[in-house]
Amino acid sequence: MAEFNALYDSIIKQLEDWEKRSSTDATSKLKKKVAAKIYAYRIKHGLSKSGLAEKLGVTRLQIIRWEGAKHKPSNLAIRMLEEKKII
Repeated sequence: MAEFNALYDSIIKQLEDWEKRSSTDATSKLKKKVAAKIYAYRIKHGLSKSGLAEKLGVTRLQIIRWEGAKHKPSNLAIRMLEEKKII
């Protein structure tokens, strides 16, 4: 458990460092922050992308898009992720 917490902390720190150096817009920053948190949650809980997708009731492709910061989750998806304490 400690190594997963360290991984999560490392991902968040890297994200924060990147945000400080980045001049991207707020949407891009949000996508990257959500991506890091979803990835960290998935790894911490030993879930595959398919496993997390099944747990959330979304497609594996959607998880890939969120983790890759390709798409910002919809407001409904963000609420769901917050309720499940993923982000």
